[in-house]
Amino acid sequence: RRLVAHLPASLEWSHLSLRKSCHAIDVLVTDWITVSEERDGFRVKSASSDTRMPIEDYVADTATPLEIMPRIQLELRPVDTAFPDKISNARTQAKLLSDLRIALTGLGASGACIDYSEIPRNARARVQPFLGAVRGAVDGAGLRSCIIVEGADDTWVDEQSTKDFDQVIVKLFNQPWVGSAPAPLSENAWFSETVRQALAQVGTDRLIVAIGNFAADWETGVPVPRKLSYGEVMSKVAEEGAELIFNPAVSGSFASFRSSDGQIHKIWMQDVASAFNQLSELQELGISNIAIWSLGQEDPGLWPLLNAQSMQASLNNPEITNVLLDNYVDYNGSGAALRVREQMRYGFRTFSVNQETGRIEDQTYRAYPKPYVLERYGQTAPNELVLTFDDGPNVEFTPQILDILRETDTPAAFFVLGKNVMNAPETLRRAFDEGHEIGTHSFSHPRMDKISAARTSLEHDLTHRAVASATGHDTILYREPFLRNGGPISGERVGPLETVQARGSIIYGMDVVPKDWLDTTSDEIATYVIGQVEQGAGNVILLHDGGGDRAKTVKALPIIINELRARGYVFKPISEVLGVERSVLMPPVVGFLPVFDRISFAFASGTTNGLVILFWVVLAVGLCRSLFILTLALLRRRHRAWPVTSYPKVAVIIPAFNEATGIARCIDSVLASDYR
Repeated sequence: RRLVAHLPASLEWSHLSLRKSCHAIDVLVTDWITVSEERDGFRVKSASSDTRMPIEDYVADTATPLEIMPRIQLELRPVDTAFPDKISNARTQAKLLSDLRIALTGLGASGACIDYSEIPRNARARVQPFLGAVRGAVDGAGLRSCIIVEGADDTWVDEQSTKDFDQVIVKLFNQPWVGSAPAPLSENAWFSETVRQALAQVGTDRLIVAIGNFAADWETGVPVPRKLSYGEVMSKVAEEGAELIFNPAVSGSFASFRSSDGQIHKIWMQDVASAFNQLSELQELGISNIAIWSLGQEDPGLWPLLNAQSMQASLNNPEITNVLLDNYVDYNGSGAALRVREQMRYGFRTFSVNQETGRIEDQTYRAYPKPYVLERYGQTAPNELVLTFDDGPNVEFTPQILDILRETDTPAAFFVLGKNVMNAPETLRRAFDEGHEIGTHSFSHPRMDKISAARTSLEHDLTHRAVASATGHDTILYREPFLRNGGPISGERVGPLETVQARGSIIYGMDVVPKDWLDTTSDEIATYVIGQVEQGAGNVILLHDGGGDRAKTVKALPIIINELRARGYVFKPISEVLGVERSVLMPPVVGFLPVFDRISFAFASGTTNGLVILFWVVLAVGLCRSLFILTLALLRRRHRAWPVTSYPKVAVIIPAFNEATGIARCIDSVLASDYR
């Protein structure tokens, strides 16, 4: 079996399915290349390094080769498009093909896929020569070509459309669109008829059958059905107390309910039971090339099913019957502050198989799985901004930032590392005294989901005590190290937030992250922040005052503040946004403990600095000693060998052991010596 999987760029959590797949995937169809129509031609855009990074990291870490075949997406002009004419122009076409080859090479792709459904129907006949040119360009670069077609669209059933492509991916599921009535996504009879037609048209070697593993939600008053993942459906069904019913006639699951806002929802879903029935039929037809459409939407039981030696026996596998939604997190509300509302919960299901057909005829949930549910809150007004800094305090850059904030009368929040507070307590005290808010950011900036419970507790305790010793106040503001803007997307990253929430802390995230820790200029930092705010990306800005050279951040800061104020934005402290007093976020600490901690941290910081100085002194002494010895070695002259006129007497001890061999050999060696 050769397994292909589509990885959509629109789902931020889709890459998490790669590690769940148990290395079953052979080819990854990514949304990494877009061809945008412009007035005078086309422009090829590749996905950003941020989009590609988790996938490239996975590929680098796995020993199993994984091929990347980007899907070439089309972005056509909504009006006055002249796509067929432009694509037929020899010069425009040659440039486009050259740009595609460059993009594919830069991505390290093993091939490329054209999505036939994105070509306007009225243009398909005229673009056939272009499809042939793309095939030729891809083949000429030593890459493989594929075309993606929809089983429900019979315009592709033409030898000319799919001719000479190395692979043809046929999507055997429906894509509900405007005005469509609630209906199964891949009804049995239609699936069976269409797959046989595709097999006859394309052949076993080139055909890849794509099965859907997602859901569609028809909501009253909403013209376009919404595509949902398995996790989203389970969350809705559990929340609304609905029932999910498997229909064996269509190999799909159905749920209908009225939500708390009064809207009626009708959901059809393709899940692991649907996949079992469809894979069984493909197996009977001798079709072994399968595609999963799409990652991030699938039933988590799909992977143990695909990896099983016997699919029917796998239906009793706890990895399929016990369902855990650890690759999906549900959110409600809006704002940068986060609160864990509900814990993740296992679900349990059983299957019934028809002994005559070998197909699943029933799927029953004894308990529905639930993902973590997080609440976003603390949404600002559209023209209000919150300015925050991470990884400080820094004795060089934080004072410069404080100077700018004082000159511009701008409030800010500093999420500090305990280890840095030890080295710059006066700087943190100044930030507090000048009216800024202080939050914790751990002691040493680890991945909190990768450390033990004991170290987690230590990270929080030491940081809080360091802040209290420097300012005389504790803080309940907290920002997780490596927190994704918008919040975590996997269950393992929510666990540490539960821990800190149980300590009474407020988890505060961010919206606009210019990545000022990378090699960017101050103008680029400022332009990015201003652009994101204007585009409505969010109202909480994250910059860094520690963790490296922050000179460019310092230089960008006044530009950001002045330009955004000129555009009508105002900067607010977190306390005002959350509607609480500053003292609630940073309560005073009384007693002798802060004084004791101040002395302890000062001693520890001094000891650490002393050890660093001692290290360099010892290293310098060692280097000087080595240099001195090397100099003496170079200056040393060889001793002249004096002639020997007489030899001292020697005695030879003959071993009295193993006479036949040892004694005889020893006497022979003595007699053979020329020593006199």
